[in-house]
Amino acid sequence: SDEESKNSRVCGSDEESKNSRVRDDSRVCGKNGLHASMVDYENVSCEAYCHNKFLALFTVAAIALNLFIFVFTTSTMVPRYYITLFIFILPMMAKYLTESGEKFARDAYLVIFGACLLLAMTKTVYSFKTVDKNEARKEVAAYLTEKGLDFGYAFFTDANIITELTNGKTEIANLSGFSESGESGHFCYKYIYTPEMFMWSSPFCYYENGYHSGNAFILLPSDSYDYNGTLYLKEALESDSSEHESVAGYDIYIFESVDEALIEKIYVQD
Repeated sequence: SDEESKNSRVCGSDEESKNSRVRDDSRVCGKNGLHASMVDYENVSCEAYCHNKFLALFTVAAIALNLFIFVFTTSTMVPRYYITLFIFILPMMAKYLTESGEKFARDAYLVIFGACLLLAMTKTVYSFKTVDKNEARKEVAAYLTEKGLDFGYAFFTDANIITELTNGKTEIANLSGFSESGESGHFCYKYIYTPEMFMWSSPFCYYENGYHSGNAFILLPSDSYDYNGTLYLKEALESDSSEHESVAGYDIYIFESVDEALIEKIYVQD
């Protein structure tokens, strides 16, 4: 019995020693695990802060740059150009709604934002349902298709749209306008108008020599002559074209070839 008691004390001592080592290891691991988790949390917080700061600065800088361009240059200001910038506001808004501000402020923000979206959507849908902005262009597209006119020139606002309305059967290149010059003669003055190309959002092949053979046309809104600052452009186009038609508020000047359409248009005032 003395031997058994001795062995039990030894075994008990060994078991206690083992348990003690396990507890010590667990405390060390616990401390290391806590320390590691604290370090990871700090790193994540720093990365998130830097990311949010960069996103905010980038959004503000992009909007400021666009405003500078529109204010101090001759670039046209179109609201839809800001769509790509407003996309960056969405993650900033999500950050605010999930982590910042009081509950009442967040709820009020969501209500106002939702109301604005609903109003904008309603206005857009109502406009599409009640107004056909391409009604006149559809008549022009039908006329061009019926006449077999498959290539011509028009201002950017009409060229691509009418091309699509004809399902690509009529290809229309872009014009930016007509430059005006003049020459004095005996008891007369010669007005010279030169078509100017505008190769924006348009296939480059439209402007290559030899791309199209056959008749070509120039399509202009009937109220665009004063807009382009050309005094006798309409008269010059009528005198140089082989045929002239007015369709749905547009003037269509038909020429025998692309070269005839693009050469200088001349009007002589006696």
